[in-house]
Amino acid sequence: MGLWLPSPAAHEGLDLDTSKYILANVGDQFCQLVMSEKEAMMMVEPHQKVAWKRAVRGVREMCDVCETTLFNIHWVCRKCGFGVCLDCYRLRKSRPQEEEEGPDEEVFSWLKCAKGQPHEPQNLMPTQIIPGTGPLNIGDMVHAARGKWGIKANCPCTSRHTKPLVRPSAPNGLSQSGVNSGAGGPGPATPRTEAEVGTPPAASAVKAEPPAEGAVEPIGDGAGSNVPPPAKEPRPSGTDSASSSALHWLADLATQKAKEETKDPGSLRSVVSRDSRPSFGLDSLGSLSRPSPSLSSPKLFNSLLLGAGAPGGAQPKAEGSSLRHLLNSGPGKLPQGSSDPGVPFPSVFSTSSGGDKSKGSLPNFLDHIIASVVETKKAEFRRGGADGVEAGPMGRREAVIGLSVLDPHTSHSWLCDGRLLCLQDPSNGNNWKIFRECWKQGQPVLVSGIHKRLNGGLWRPEAFSLEFGDQDVDLVNCRNCAIISDVKVGEFWDGFQVISKRLQGSDGQPMVLKLKDWPPGEDFRDMMPTRFDDLMENLPLPEYTKRDGRLNLAARLPDFFVRPDLGPKMYNAYGLTSSEDRKVGTTNLHLDVSDAVNVMVYVGIPEGEGDFGPDAVPNGFTEVMTTIEEGDVDEVTMRRIYEMKEKPGALWHIYAAKDAEKIRELLRKVGEEQGQENPPDHDPIHDQSWYLDQTLRRRLQDEYGVQGWAIVQFLGDAVFILAGAPHQVHNLYSCIKAAEDFVSPEHVKHCFRLTQEFRHLSTTHSNHEDKLQVKNIIYHAVKDAVGTLRAHEPKLARS
Repeated sequence: MGLWLPSPAAHEGLDLDTSKYILANVGDQFCQLVMSEKEAMMMVEPHQKVAWKRAVRGVREMCDVCETTLFNIHWVCRKCGFGVCLDCYRLRKSRPQEEEEGPDEEVFSWLKCAKGQPHEPQNLMPTQIIPGTGPLNIGDMVHAARGKWGIKANCPCTSRHTKPLVRPSAPNGLSQSGVNSGAGGPGPATPRTEAEVGTPPAASAVKAEPPAEGAVEPIGDGAGSNVPPPAKEPRPSGTDSASSSALHWLADLATQKAKEETKDPGSLRSVVSRDSRPSFGLDSLGSLSRPSPSLSSPKLFNSLLLGAGAPGGAQPKAEGSSLRHLLNSGPGKLPQGSSDPGVPFPSVFSTSSGGDKSKGSLPNFLDHIIASVVETKKAEFRRGGADGVEAGPMGRREAVIGLSVLDPHTSHSWLCDGRLLCLQDPSNGNNWKIFRECWKQGQPVLVSGIHKRLNGGLWRPEAFSLEFGDQDVDLVNCRNCAIISDVKVGEFWDGFQVISKRLQGSDGQPMVLKLKDWPPGEDFRDMMPTRFDDLMENLPLPEYTKRDGRLNLAARLPDFFVRPDLGPKMYNAYGLTSSEDRKVGTTNLHLDVSDAVNVMVYVGIPEGEGDFGPDAVPNGFTEVMTTIEEGDVDEVTMRRIYEMKEKPGALWHIYAAKDAEKIRELLRKVGEEQGQENPPDHDPIHDQSWYLDQTLRRRLQDEYGVQGWAIVQFLGDAVFILAGAPHQVHNLYSCIKAAEDFVSPEHVKHCFRLTQEFRHLSTTHSNHEDKLQVKNIIYHAVKDAVGTLRAHEPKLARS
């Protein structure tokens, strides 16, 4: 039992705050895990006994059908030992007999038993790996710990309803989580986020609860979205907080709607919104203000119309201006009509001949006031924000994230028109604070300058050729994906920067090659120990990326288990420079089950093409720059080339995990247009058979509204890619990259979902096998976090 229950002492490498953060972000996934275990127990027949199969050190038990790691409850044949996971057992048991030989038979084919007899689900023996009721016990501890430490919970399990957490009502009776989940106020309901898809109704009801005071916030309700929550701004003293909160919530909602409609003015939703006006009357305004009845409270109404100004005659900020100021401004000074499409509220005082101004109702009057606040906020946003943040994309992004997380000594900039954080000092110990704010919003991150810390001599192509030149490897022709087998790796490295030494194709032209799986498997550490140490010591954001990082959940998996293959891995390939090459990728569009950081350790410009320097411009530079410009790269990135003379290595296109299904729809549509077939066990992203060129990227944005991040990776840049985020790479010059995978608390939900998704792929896919063991990682991360919190409980009692 010691392997499966928390130890009484705090765990090494886990402090109190980290344990809270892990529980806030991973606790809900753990509760889903416990619910699936309960569901599995319900499938056991009453007359059956559950057998116990002892876990074996260094052995990863796998389902014999889908190759997913067996976490706990599964079913085993008594005669031959054939074992199936819960998902495969449920699928076979629920399938009618007449469909036994259906199209899914090839994907989920069951092995025959002794003498060729088929395995029948009812004849298999239910078996558990974790002794006793380990998962249920940890589940009870999770709920107890969340209650004691005030950690927000959105889990759907029923035990939470039997142990309700006592939570004080939110200030002004307005809960941000309630607003985000579409509950607690009028207005259009926000779309469900990825984390909510497939969640039982109970979970949705729980989401409307206000967080406990001092609660640790998990990933924002908009995880995976590119719109972070707005930064909190202080309210001016002297105004009624309830009415200010209600009014500004309405203004925030309207401003957000205006942004959405501006992005897609032709959508059905925007058209409907422009043609109809929600009625915000006194009742609705009062329901957003305080729990007390609004109509019976004259103070609420008076404070709405006669809010006091700031003390001492100081002029309050625009957002916090009182309604008296707005009223005194007069209708003639406020924007009229519908000439400004950004205001979702139409004009209140109509100038048409049929209109009667004297009959304007109070709700209409309030609409007019709210529209004024919206316009004021929009003007403030255009000026660069009330906190004095400079105008432009960088200022906007910093205002959105909140200046509280921006350490004054954290050197950073913003790329992709203010949507991509670039950290410029990889050794800064405070980088993780601002990184986490962007990371939990589902955004990739760039860290520059790592090459200055690495031992450059270790990563040169000549060094690899000298040490490993006699090894046999497989190469891939990037132009047609053909595999060239049994080639000496020295031949690849010899042509890395000398085009005349490259292998030639059937047309007599030098091929654009990449090394396939080299070093193979998990051999990097054993084959290149010096390079391994150099890379691991200099990875940015060590809290996440190092094997023992406190925010790398893979570090919580005990040594008893087979360690997941998280790298590092090398990606070595020549550059694609011709105009025809812009339609192909060095690495085609795909996604990974875990988070990853990819470091550009060397950029090789072919001989005779010059080099980057203060005054030098290499030959072939025009073709490379054309590729970059057609890749939709922003101007700040272009300045890194023209002004700072940095070496561009590769062009990346990364998309949000939430947009993966829309990308699939486009690729299936294009495939059908080209006469391709779509077998059930294949997937246009997982097959890695597509590269989104400029034409496809434009279609993706025009037809589906999907915009990704176009990133140029320079020498020394580290690109952070989220689990489940589709991405592709096009080498501009010959590149040597090294990548390390990790499992972050913010995105373990994607790992959990993708593991289920990969089960349905054919065995030819590299991602089909569940090497990550995400269920075991979740279990032991939560177990250790709970143990640490229990060890700190005496401190909580004293406080």
